[in-house]
Amino acid sequence: MLRLVASVRSRLLRAGVVRAAGVVAHGAPRLGVKKSPFLCSYEAPRLSFSSDARGGSRSWETLAVNDPVAWQEAVKPSLVTFLELKKHLMVPIAFVVPRGDEAWPRAAWGYPLGKYAAWLRKRWRDGGNFGLDPTQRKELDEMPFAWDWSQYKWDRFVLPALRRFYELNGHTDVAGEFRVPWASSEWPEHLWGQLLGRKVFNIRYRGDFTKQVEADKDELERIKFCHDSTNSATAM
Repeated sequence: MLRLVASVRSRLLRAGVVRAAGVVAHGAPRLGVKKSPFLCSYEAPRLSFSSDARGGSRSWETLAVNDPVAWQEAVKPSLVTFLELKKHLMVPIAFVVPRGDEAWPRAAWGYPLGKYAAWLRKRWRDGGNFGLDPTQRKELDEMPFAWDWSQYKWDRFVLPALRRFYELNGHTDVAGEFRVPWASSEWPEHLWGQLLGRKVFNIRYRGDFTKQVEADKDELERIKFCHDSTNSATAM
């Protein structure tokens, strides 16, 4: 019996079995060899969600703020989708990526995007360390993410709308009831439906966007912003 075992072992070694690495030569019998722990030391980052039997959806357990895989597969695509659908990135805190809606990335269904956005804004206000990869911060700035809602509204809606109104009308004496027309080829799509007249009225008489008006006073002078309307209409 010992001779038989020795003979089999000898034939296997000659056939090219490398036991230490768990590699078997082509055509040789396979042995059940345990993998070396050194070959399994790396594990890719895991998404911070648990499985849910409902249609393959997932139940998010955390915001996954430091998870690069979650950022690439769920969080960033959700922000981009929100921007495409809503035309802005002022994500309300209660917003959760809807389940079962194919307009949204499947990996993000159920993700509390509003809470993630609120977390980002709070860290920005506190001036703390975001704990984000520099690439993620750069991508957020390029979207651009709404760190400061007041500044974001001014930069994305109010000032661009005033500029366009000036280009079309030669002045910015905007009537209080003026609303950017829907589906107008003369206006950028993200401005459709904007209540520009109401915003201008509130700048004039309520002091909205005081900081932004002061910072962009040269630009407002260029487009002849009318601080005291000659139009008799008022905001509704």
